[in-house]
Amino acid sequence: MVPVPEDARPWLEELPFATTYSRLRHAWETARAAVGRKDLRFHDLRHSYASMLAQAGESMTTVRDLLGHSSLIVTSRYSHMFDAGLDDIGARLPSLSVAICDQTATKH
Repeated sequence: MVPVPEDARPWLEELPFATTYSRLRHAWETARAAVGRKDLRFHDLRHSYASMLAQAGESMTTVRDLLGHSSLIVTSRYSHMFDAGLDDIGARLPSLSVAICDQTATKH
């Protein structure tokens, strides 16, 4: 199962569509030329997908599963994308109060 954005779901009605390598290659080359990025490779779309999933807050295990990676080690090449929310973690933690955090237990 592959998650599909809501605005792309009407395209699913047309799947599977008949195509050939030649048609796909032509469409890709046309798109690269239209955006002025002859350096892009088709495989770059896979990396973009993983990056967007990470930025959307998906877990590394979810990204691993969606990309079909055999392990989290393979997925870890995208690990920098999962760091975006680290600054927000402190805000989500419960606040500490004297009642919750009794420092007398650590005194000798």
